[in-house]
Amino acid sequence: MKKTLLNIVLASVATAAFADTTSVNFSWASQNVPVSLTQAAVNVTVAGFNGALGTLTGVSINLTGTSVVGTATAQNQGNVNSTLSLLLIGNHTVSINGLTVVNNINATSAGLLTLPSATATLGPVSASLSGTAAGGPSGWTGGTIPVLIGFVGAAAVSGTPQVQILSTPTVTSSGLGTVTYTYTATNVPEAETYVAGLALVGMAGYGFYRRSRKA
Repeated sequence: MKKTLLNIVLASVATAAFADTTSVNFSWASQNVPVSLTQAAVNVTVAGFNGALGTLTGVSINLTGTSVVGTATAQNQGNVNSTLSLLLIGNHTVSINGLTVVNNINATSAGLLTLPSATATLGPVSASLSGTAAGGPSGWTGGTIPVLIGFVGAAAVSGTPQVQILSTPTVTSSGLGTVTYTYTATNVPEAETYVAGLALVGMAGYGFYRRSRKA
């Protein structure tokens, strides 16, 4: 029993000494997003994991402070006034090396009363983006990795049946993100790490000694 507990303590010390993380930030601003079934690169890359640090064991992506915005121009071709709005419905995706954060978007712009034959600029309609994704280490070491952004869905105008969209709805995306690499370090732990580990082992040994004396 004592040997088992001691092994657990030693394993905990080894984990604390060798597990580590490093992070890389990335961002994009007002990037046009294709409304299609495919993703497009946004001229943004993230640095791959530096293999000199150790052995990569896991990767995670975290998105914060992000948004998607849509605008469009439409005309009321009916004979009565109509309140027009822009709808943005679909899935916004951010993908790096196959690891994808998906946000479901269902947003509507404020209604704009539009006279017959008049045109109106609708939007912006916006929605916030956030989320995380985690995966394994394959394909993340070395070089740079492109960030892919896409919007699978539709940007449409609601109102009178006689409304006509005069311009292709524009969807843009902005955001901040972090890629965190978890790895096992290959460097020798610092002296402080050894001291902390030995202190834990010593405390555990002293506890065992006291219990054995009482027995």
